[in-house]
Order: sequence, then structure tokens, then C-alpha cells
Amino acid sequence: MEAKLSNLYNAILQELVYMRQQRRTQPWLRSVMGMVITTKEIGILRADSLGVEQSTFQKDSSRGVLDIVRICCGLARSTAIHRGQHESFHLHDATTLAPPHLRPFSPDPFIAKEAEMKYTHRAVRFIALKGDRIHYPRNETQDVTFYVHCLLQDNGSLVGRCPRIFCVSREVGGDGATRSFIGPYTLKTYYADHESECYKEDLIAVARQAQVKKLLLPTAEWRYGDALSMRGFTADVVEKYRDSHVVPNMVSNREEVFALSDMKRVLAQSSDYAEFSQAFVDFAEAIASLAENGLAHRDLSIGNVLLSRDVECPPAFFAEAASSVQEITNRPAVFLQRQLDDRVGGILHDMDMAGRLRPSRRVKQAPVGDDWLKKMIETTEVPAVSSTAQPVVPQRGFRTGTPPFMAIQLLISGPPHTVTHDLHSLLFVACLFFWSFPRFVEIPFPGPVPLTARPWPTEVLRWANRPVSFNLKELGGIKRTFFSHPADLNAIFKRTLEDDLWLEDVRYLALFWELYRVLWAQPTEQTPDETHDKANVDPKELITALETAAKL
Repeated sequence: MEAKLSNLYNAILQELVYMRQQRRTQPWLRSVMGMVITTKEIGILRADSLGVEQSTFQKDSSRGVLDIVRICCGLARSTAIHRGQHESFHLHDATTLAPPHLRPFSPDPFIAKEAEMKYTHRAVRFIALKGDRIHYPRNETQDVTFYVHCLLQDNGSLVGRCPRIFCVSREVGGDGATRSFIGPYTLKTYYADHESECYKEDLIAVARQAQVKKLLLPTAEWRYGDALSMRGFTADVVEKYRDSHVVPNMVSNREEVFALSDMKRVLAQSSDYAEFSQAFVDFAEAIASLAENGLAHRDLSIGNVLLSRDVECPPAFFAEAASSVQEITNRPAVFLQRQLDDRVGGILHDMDMAGRLRPSRRVKQAPVGDDWLKKMIETTEVPAVSSTAQPVVPQRGFRTGTPPFMAIQLLISGPPHTVTHDLHSLLFVACLFFWSFPRFVEIPFPGPVPLTARPWPTEVLRWANRPVSFNLKELGGIKRTFFSHPADLNAIFKRTLEDDLWLEDVRYLALFWELYRVLWAQPTEQTPDETHDKANVDPKELITALETAAKL
């Protein structure tokens, strides 16, 4: 529900964004309803993948009751495909125990224990995708069904691509009485921007055809058409309210996509330094291989780097899934482990924001010039993260990436995105990984792993947690000041990583400083205590340095 004092159209537009966010958070929703209220009017909304139905009336009008009945009856009488649930998602009842802080507890042994509270909800257990929606591979036309083990990631943005990643097993047939599944895989649902370079030129297919090294690409992809649109509004209304908090004509420019990939471990699940260091060598080789084919990843972060070596799933994981299938469908099921990859190292994935490399303009490297302590004191207050619901307007000059991991020169000067920018992102992946986890995470595979196990230090949040009071250029300046003083940076490492594995074993920080040595220029006579980030770095030089660090 959205309430505005007087502007009904602004209220409708904002409410549609909330409805859109609800559907993105729960991608199995096919239609949603909303209500807007002003001082004089009330509006009822119903939105689905085809458009928006709206009805507004005066508060003192009795016809409002009839309008509500009409819209609700229309939703109830709609066809099965558009009844409010996505045709591909099959939901079943599930129960969840109350969180520990809500469970009744009394230290008195004479008081009878109360029953634990349970919540009943609808959970996704099967996802069925149609063969006529297949985008890759073209020769595959069979319908396919996936059993959903769990939701791996649901903390993506509520605008933009809105990725939701499920751990699934794929049904491969059976003997009629018994269903057979093989896994585990990841099935990602997201909303591709029609205007993005990756979507328009199908750069994932370009990378697949070029056989880019150390890159995890989808083994299958389905496209299900446009997501929730705003086509219920006429062009004059869209133009009139263009300056509101929503850009309505941009909401429809997205397509719902399902992408299937092998499930891999994340960087936090590394077994030792050998695997961790080799992973960074492979990350750099993947960036170099992309560049050789005229491509840039453009969105490197902790979440987009993975380990290539597979491990076996515990028997209990598949046994629990088989029991669940039999309980739901009354048919026995068998789950099998897919073929394992035993290569030690790393791979990049998530090419949804990839782009082509273009000639970069030469930008004169400006000296840092700001006193480090003064800059840090000036930014002591850390504002909250911006949470605007406004969709991003796609444009060629827009910076692409996740701000904490974006190259400083990209933040300050903007596009075009270069291969050096991707290499600089590796440096920020390394240091922010150290600040996110005190050591490797001992979580059984497969299963969700937290992106961060602890909050980042305050001085890191000043440039990593994008404040609303800074634009990207100013954020890049603070970030450059922070990294331009290696002695101060080393002191922060020693203070913030105390008792962590990264200080216990000196090889981990040695790998970071090898990255730093290649990507940052050495101090000069004019600035003996400062360095600056290089604008042009040969990927081969960084690969050689990382290979040296891996041998430590």
C-alpha cells in the first residue's frame, strides 16, 4: 500500500514498484495487487506480466465496492496460466520452526514445556521449464523438471536483474515407477535488460563460441518473455511523471531468464592456501582470455568468483531429497551425483553484465594529494546505504559493476571499461574477502554460504558501503586515498585481521601485496609515501606475479 497526500499518479507509480519488487522477491508470483490512497481518491491495482489494470474512485463514492469486487472476481476467474502463480513453479506446503529467540523457554523444571511454534508456508519444490522456451542449446526441445533443494541466494537487488539462485537436481527419467534426478546444479532466475550490451549481442554465446578459459557459462538457458511492465499507462502520463521517483517506461525493458550451471563452491570454502592462490591465478587467466576475445567481465566481486574443484555431496543430502519427492508425489525417487571436476583452481561466472572492450581514452593520472588521516577524519560519519527503488536507465556511459569492487579509475573517470579495471577488481576481491571472513568457512557442500561472515571495519565502510552523500566519483577519490598509503594499509591489516588465518599464515597477505605491486605504481620523489593505481596493466604480468605467490 502506498499513501500520497495529493498526487494519485505518483502514488500509483510508486505502488507498482513495490508490487514489482514483491514479484521479484518471489519470482513464482504471476500477478500482484496493490492499493493507493490520497486525501480524496482511492486506487485499486492489479498487475501481471501483460500489463496493469487500475481503477480509481473518490473516497465518498459507493461504486468503489463494486470496483473491488470486479477486480477480485477477475483475478479469481482468470486462466490457470495467469492465476497469480508462475506456470513453471510448483509450490507445496512446508513447515518451519520458529527462530530460537521466539521459542518458549523457562528455567523452572516444574513448568510444563510449551510446544515449539511452527509456521506453515508454501515452498518451491519443483521448477518445470518448457522446451519451446529454450535459448541454448538450440537443439534441445524437451521439457525439463528440476527438484529444488534450497534457495542459495535471495539477497540480490529488488530492482535491475534481481537474481535468485536455487540449488536443484535435474530429472533425467526413470523406469516409470521411480523418478531419477542428477545434481547438484544451480538454477538462476533473473531479469535481463533488453538494452544491455550482453543481452543485445548475446555475449554469453560469444564467450561460449570463443571457448574462453576458466569461465563457468550456463549449460542451458530458457527465456520466458517480458517481466512485469508498465504498459497500462499512456505515453502522455509516462512523460508527465518522468521526474517522479520511478521511470515507468524503463520497467518493461527486461526479460525473464532461467540459466542452469554446475554448482560450485565459493571462495570461502577453499581447503588451503594452495587452492586459494591457484584460484587467483585462474581468475587472472580468465580475465586475460576474455580480453583476448575482446570481452570484459565488468562485474567482478566475491560472489562472482568460484572454485573449480567439485566435492561429493553427503549421502544424507540426496536421501533427504528422495524422501521429500516420495512424500510429495507418492513415487519413489533416486538422486545421483553428477560427474565431478577434480581440477584445483578457480573460475569466473555471472557474465550477465559483460561488455565488449573498446579503445580507452588516455587520462592523465592525477596525484593523490589528500592527507590520508584528514580524509578519514572528514568522513567519520558513515551514512546509510541508498535504497532507492528507481530502475537504472541503461546507457552507454553508465558505470557497470559493484561499487566496493569497482576499479578506482572507473569510479572517477567512468567508461569505457578496460581489462585493467577487471584486474584491479581482483585486488579488492582479495582484501574485502580477508575483511569478510576470519578464515575459510567449514560449511558442508552443497548449501548456502554467507557472503560475509562479519561486518567490515569502519574505515573500510567509508568507501565500500556506498553513502548517499557521495557520488561514484567522490567515492573513488576516498578509495584512492585509502589505498595510496601502503604503510597505513598494512597497519590496518594488522589491527583488523588480528587472530585471523590471514595473519597467522603470511602467504595470504603476501599474495595481496603481489597484486598491489603489479597494479599500483611505486612511490616517487615527489610523493615518497604514496602510490597510485596504474591505468594500464598487462594481464600476463599479473599472472606471472600470482604464480610466484602461489609457489610460496
